[in-house]
This record gives sequence, structure tokens and C-alpha cells, in this order.
Amino acid sequence: MSIERLPKVLLVDNYQPLLIAWRRFLGSWCEVVGTVSSGRAALEVARECRPDVIVLDLNMPELSGLDVCRAIQQTMPQVGVVLVSAADGAELRRTAFEVGAAAFVPKYSAGCELESAIRRACREQPSFQSSTTGENERD
Repeated sequence: MSIERLPKVLLVDNYQPLLIAWRRFLGSWCEVVGTVSSGRAALEVARECRPDVIVLDLNMPELSGLDVCRAIQQTMPQVGVVLVSAADGAELRRTAFEVGAAAFVPKYSAGCELESAIRRACREQPSFQSSTTGENERD
């Protein structure tokens, strides 16, 4: 029997209006567990709220999105990371995936791509899969 639950998402960006817009956009099909505006705060809040996915701006104060993504992959590898950036390019995308991002979304296309990127990040997380299918996790 399938038990559906909303993915828990932490939003991280230093531009407050964007956080508000994303919260509204995602709120109908995600449980937004927090919004923060710095890389260091992202790590602290992620440890507390245990999101399934972190939507993370690349250019952040205190710690860059790449640094946060690396730290998340080392300490909470079950959390999917969707990196977003105002910049785009093959090298930037390659670097995002090398540090462990499940998806990369340019900010200019976030309205079209963010939902599918979050869903993809959830599908890649075994802990989310077992919680939505009713199966028990096994070590």
C-alpha cells in the first residue's frame, strides 16, 4: 500500500523576495520546513529539520552553495540538494554535480524547472522512497 507524503524542503537564498515566492510556489505540493539566507544557517537548520531536499543558491554569504552542498553530502547524504544560480554554463553545472548536487537549476528558469528538479532529487533519495511506499529502510 502506498503512503504519499509531501517532500520536506529547506529553501536557502539571500534574496528574501525570492524565498517568499518559492515558498508560495512550492507550498501546495511540498512541506517547506524553513527558509534561511546564509550558507552557515543552511547547515544548522538542515541538521535540525532533516529535509528531504535543500534548494540552495550557489552564491551565499558565509559559505557558498558549493561548500554547503559538500558538507551536506558528507554529513547527511540522504538529503538531496538542488543548486540554483543566476549564472549558468557547462562548467558550473559540472562542478555542481561533482560536489553532489542532485540537480542544477538556473534562476531564470526556476519557475519551469524547480518542481521537476525537487521531484528528481526526492526520487534519488532512498530514505524518501521508503517513506512514501511504506517499506522499511534496511541497513
